[in-house]
Amino acid sequence: MIYFETDGNYSSIYFRNGLHSQVLASLTTIENLIKNSFLMSRQQSKPVFIRIGRRFIVNIECIFHINVLKQKLVLSDFRFASSYELNVPKEALKNLKNIYTPKQK
Repeated sequence: MIYFETDGNYSSIYFRNGLHSQVLASLTTIENLIKNSFLMSRQQSKPVFIRIGRRFIVNIECIFHINVLKQKLVLSDFRFASSYELNVPKEALKNLKNIYTPKQK
């Protein structure tokens, strides 16, 4: 999965192969399911998905480019040559960039 996007009580799931599906579940419900499955599996040292603003949960392994000024987040999976450009509020992108920018000493 590349990312999840909410539209009220429905959420769209976008897959690596370019397909997507809509489910009757809020983004909060999906976020809780992801957290619970991570806690139960404990196979990975860190979560793969992160909530970005009110509309998105993205696979951090697919983050390709963050453009705060243009409010764009580009996700890509090179195995299937698919990419997605999301419109994300500046504040959410700033927070995301702070997470992934190494702190200078």
